[in-house]
Amino acid sequence: MPHDMHPDSPIAGGSFPTEALLVGEPDGHRCGRALGDARRPEGVIRAKRTAVPMGQVPGGAIPGQAGTGRLDPRYRARPALPAPVVWGAIWGALQAVSPLAFWWLEPKTVYALGLPLIAAVYIGFSVADGRSKVIAVESSIVGLFVVVAAVSVSGSAWLLVLGLAGHGLKDLWQHRTQFVRNTRWWPPFCATVDWVAAGILTTAILMGIPFHG
Repeated sequence: MPHDMHPDSPIAGGSFPTEALLVGEPDGHRCGRALGDARRPEGVIRAKRTAVPMGQVPGGAIPGQAGTGRLDPRYRARPALPAPVVWGAIWGALQAVSPLAFWWLEPKTVYALGLPLIAAVYIGFSVADGRSKVIAVESSIVGLFVVVAAVSVSGSAWLLVLGLAGHGLKDLWQHRTQFVRNTRWWPPFCATVDWVAAGILTTAILMGIPFHG
Protein backbone atom coordinates (compact mmCIF):
# COMPACT_ATOMS: atom_id res chain seq x y z
CA MET A 1 0.00 0.00 0.00
CA PRO A 2 1.44 3.46 -0.85
CA HIS A 3 2.52 5.42 2.23
CA ASP A 4 0.28 8.37 1.35
CA MET A 5 -2.91 6.28 1.05
CA HIS A 6 -5.06 6.13 4.15
CA PRO A 7 -6.48 2.69 4.99
CA ASP A 8 -10.04 4.00 4.71
CA SER A 9 -9.52 6.03 1.56
CA PRO A 10 -11.04 4.90 -1.76
CA ILE A 11 -8.96 2.38 -3.65
CA ALA A 12 -8.82 1.49 -7.32
CA GLY A 13 -12.20 0.45 -8.62
CA GLY A 14 -14.14 2.60 -6.15
CA SER A 15 -14.35 -0.05 -3.41
CA PHE A 16 -14.06 0.66 0.28
CA PRO A 17 -13.18 -1.41 3.32
CA THR A 18 -16.06 -3.56 4.52
CA GLU A 19 -15.44 -3.40 8.28
CA ALA A 20 -18.65 -3.03 10.23
CA LEU A 21 -19.32 -1.06 13.37
CA LEU A 22 -19.81 -3.75 16.01
CA VAL A 23 -22.06 -3.24 18.99
CA GLY A 24 -20.11 -3.07 22.23
CA GLU A 25 -16.78 -1.86 20.77
CA PRO A 26 -14.48 0.15 23.02
CA ASP A 27 -14.76 3.87 22.58
CA GLY A 28 -11.25 4.16 21.07
CA HIS A 29 -12.09 1.78 18.28
CA ARG A 30 -15.45 3.45 17.78
CA CYS A 31 -13.84 6.88 17.43
CA GLY A 32 -11.23 5.54 15.03
CA ARG A 33 -13.89 4.02 12.84
CA ALA A 34 -15.97 7.19 13.00
CA LEU A 35 -12.96 9.17 11.74
CA GLY A 36 -12.68 6.81 8.80
CA ASP A 37 -16.39 7.19 8.10
CA ALA A 38 -15.98 10.97 7.95
CA ARG A 39 -13.56 10.59 5.03
CA ARG A 40 -16.04 8.51 2.99
CA PRO A 41 -17.81 10.18 0.06
CA GLU A 42 -21.37 11.29 0.71
CA GLY A 43 -23.88 8.52 0.14
CA VAL A 44 -21.58 5.73 1.29
CA ILE A 45 -23.07 4.21 4.43
CA ARG A 46 -21.34 1.73 6.68
CA ALA A 47 -23.57 -1.25 7.30
CA LYS A 48 -24.16 -2.41 10.84
CA ARG A 49 -23.96 -6.15 11.34
CA THR A 50 -26.56 -7.81 13.48
CA ALA A 51 -26.46 -11.42 14.56
CA VAL A 52 -29.47 -13.53 13.68
CA PRO A 53 -30.03 -16.45 16.09
CA MET A 54 -30.11 -19.88 14.53
CA GLY A 55 -33.60 -20.95 13.53
CA GLN A 56 -34.94 -17.43 12.98
CA VAL A 57 -35.62 -15.73 9.70
CA PRO A 58 -33.78 -12.40 9.23
CA GLY A 59 -35.80 -9.44 8.07
CA GLY A 60 -39.18 -11.00 8.67
CA ALA A 61 -41.35 -12.91 11.06
CA ILE A 62 -42.82 -16.36 10.78
CA PRO A 63 -46.63 -16.43 10.43
CA GLY A 64 -48.40 -16.31 13.76
CA GLN A 65 -45.52 -14.55 15.55
CA ALA A 66 -45.36 -11.17 13.85
CA GLY A 67 -42.32 -9.20 14.86
CA THR A 68 -40.82 -11.86 17.13
CA GLY A 69 -39.01 -14.13 14.69
CA ARG A 70 -40.13 -17.14 16.72
CA LEU A 71 -41.56 -20.32 15.27
CA ASP A 72 -45.26 -20.76 15.80
CA PRO A 73 -45.93 -24.31 17.09
CA ARG A 74 -48.83 -24.57 14.66
CA TYR A 75 -46.38 -24.44 11.76
CA ARG A 76 -44.14 -27.24 13.00
CA ALA A 77 -44.13 -30.41 10.91
CA ARG A 78 -46.30 -33.16 12.33
CA PRO A 79 -44.86 -36.69 12.14
CA ALA A 80 -46.74 -39.05 9.87
CA LEU A 81 -48.02 -42.42 11.01
CA PRO A 82 -45.50 -45.22 10.42
CA ALA A 83 -46.24 -47.36 7.36
CA PRO A 84 -46.62 -50.62 9.42
CA VAL A 85 -49.40 -48.97 11.45
CA VAL A 86 -51.23 -47.75 8.35
CA TRP A 87 -51.03 -51.15 6.65
CA GLY A 88 -51.93 -52.85 9.91
CA ALA A 89 -55.15 -50.85 10.12
CA ILE A 90 -56.03 -51.86 6.56
CA TRP A 91 -55.38 -55.55 7.19
CA GLY A 92 -57.23 -55.39 10.50
CA ALA A 93 -60.33 -54.15 8.70
CA LEU A 94 -59.93 -56.92 6.10
CA GLN A 95 -59.64 -59.52 8.83
CA ALA A 96 -62.83 -58.23 10.43
CA VAL A 97 -64.78 -58.83 7.20
CA SER A 98 -62.95 -62.07 6.33
CA PRO A 99 -66.03 -64.25 7.09
CA LEU A 100 -67.60 -62.80 3.93
CA ALA A 101 -64.98 -64.68 1.88
CA PHE A 102 -65.84 -68.00 3.60
CA TRP A 103 -69.61 -67.76 3.56
CA TRP A 104 -70.09 -71.52 4.06
CA LEU A 105 -68.45 -71.29 7.51
CA GLU A 106 -69.74 -69.61 10.63
CA PRO A 107 -68.06 -66.27 11.31
CA LYS A 108 -66.80 -67.49 14.69
CA THR A 109 -65.06 -70.40 12.99
CA VAL A 110 -63.32 -68.08 10.52
CA TYR A 111 -62.10 -65.80 13.29
CA ALA A 112 -61.00 -68.81 15.36
CA LEU A 113 -58.89 -70.10 12.45
CA GLY A 114 -57.29 -66.71 11.93
CA LEU A 115 -56.19 -66.21 15.53
CA PRO A 116 -53.61 -69.04 15.77
CA LEU A 117 -52.54 -68.36 12.19
CA ILE A 118 -51.49 -64.84 13.18
CA ALA A 119 -49.75 -66.10 16.31
CA ALA A 120 -47.87 -68.82 14.38
CA VAL A 121 -45.88 -66.21 12.44
CA TYR A 122 -43.65 -65.84 15.50
CA ILE A 123 -42.65 -69.49 15.25
CA GLY A 124 -41.04 -68.66 11.93
CA PHE A 125 -39.26 -65.69 13.47
CA SER A 126 -38.05 -67.83 16.38
CA VAL A 127 -36.68 -70.49 14.03
CA ALA A 128 -34.81 -67.78 12.13
CA ASP A 129 -33.53 -66.52 15.49
CA GLY A 130 -32.11 -69.99 16.17
CA ARG A 131 -32.16 -69.99 19.99
CA SER A 132 -33.85 -73.00 21.55
CA LYS A 133 -35.30 -70.97 24.39
CA VAL A 134 -36.98 -68.55 22.00
CA ILE A 135 -38.42 -71.36 19.88
CA ALA A 136 -39.84 -73.09 22.99
CA VAL A 137 -41.43 -69.90 24.36
CA GLU A 138 -42.99 -68.84 21.07
CA SER A 139 -44.32 -72.34 20.39
CA SER A 140 -45.94 -72.40 23.83
CA ILE A 141 -47.59 -69.04 23.23
CA VAL A 142 -48.99 -70.23 19.91
CA GLY A 143 -50.36 -73.32 21.66
CA LEU A 144 -52.16 -71.08 24.13
CA PHE A 145 -53.85 -69.14 21.33
CA VAL A 146 -54.87 -72.42 19.64
CA VAL A 147 -56.70 -73.38 22.84
CA VAL A 148 -58.42 -69.99 23.06
CA ALA A 149 -59.50 -70.22 19.41
CA ALA A 150 -60.84 -73.77 19.83
CA VAL A 151 -62.89 -72.83 22.88
CA SER A 152 -64.28 -69.73 21.19
CA VAL A 153 -65.86 -71.81 18.39
CA SER A 154 -68.49 -73.16 20.75
CA GLY A 155 -68.14 -70.51 23.45
CA SER A 156 -68.56 -66.78 23.74
CA ALA A 157 -67.51 -64.48 20.93
CA TRP A 158 -65.83 -62.34 23.56
CA LEU A 159 -63.10 -64.98 23.67
CA LEU A 160 -62.13 -63.95 20.13
CA VAL A 161 -61.90 -60.31 21.20
CA LEU A 162 -59.84 -61.35 24.21
CA GLY A 163 -57.55 -63.44 22.02
CA LEU A 164 -56.98 -60.66 19.48
CA ALA A 165 -56.42 -57.99 22.10
CA GLY A 166 -54.11 -60.32 24.04
CA HIS A 167 -52.02 -61.06 20.98
CA GLY A 168 -51.76 -57.33 20.30
CA LEU A 169 -50.29 -56.89 23.79
CA LYS A 170 -47.85 -59.69 23.02
CA ASP A 171 -46.81 -57.81 19.87
CA LEU A 172 -46.26 -54.68 21.92
CA TRP A 173 -44.12 -56.62 24.39
CA GLN A 174 -42.06 -58.04 21.51
CA HIS A 175 -41.62 -54.59 19.99
CA ARG A 176 -40.28 -53.20 23.27
CA THR A 177 -38.10 -56.12 24.35
CA GLN A 178 -37.01 -57.61 20.99
CA PHE A 179 -37.19 -61.04 22.61
CA VAL A 180 -37.16 -62.56 19.13
CA ARG A 181 -34.45 -61.10 16.93
CA ASN A 182 -35.00 -59.40 13.59
CA THR A 183 -38.77 -59.01 13.72
CA ARG A 184 -38.33 -55.45 12.38
CA TRP A 185 -41.67 -53.88 11.45
CA TRP A 186 -43.81 -56.95 12.16
CA PRO A 187 -44.76 -56.26 15.83
CA PRO A 188 -46.32 -52.80 15.24
CA PHE A 189 -48.01 -54.08 12.09
CA CYS A 190 -49.44 -57.18 13.78
CA ALA A 191 -50.50 -55.29 16.91
CA THR A 192 -52.45 -52.82 14.77
CA VAL A 193 -54.12 -55.68 12.89
CA ASP A 194 -55.12 -57.34 16.16
CA TRP A 195 -56.48 -54.21 17.83
CA VAL A 196 -58.38 -52.95 14.80
CA ALA A 197 -60.00 -56.36 14.30
CA ALA A 198 -60.76 -56.62 18.03
CA GLY A 199 -62.35 -53.16 17.98
CA ILE A 200 -64.58 -54.02 15.01
CA LEU A 201 -65.60 -57.32 16.59
CA THR A 202 -66.44 -55.56 19.85
CA THR A 203 -68.66 -53.13 17.96
CA ALA A 204 -70.38 -56.00 16.15
CA ILE A 205 -71.06 -57.87 19.41
CA LEU A 206 -72.49 -54.77 21.07
CA MET A 207 -74.72 -54.17 18.04
CA GLY A 208 -76.10 -57.70 18.33
CA ILE A 209 -74.73 -59.03 15.03
CA PRO A 210 -74.87 -62.86 15.12
CA PHE A 211 -71.68 -64.91 14.83
CA HIS A 212 -73.32 -68.23 14.06
CA GLY A 213 -73.94 -67.70 10.35
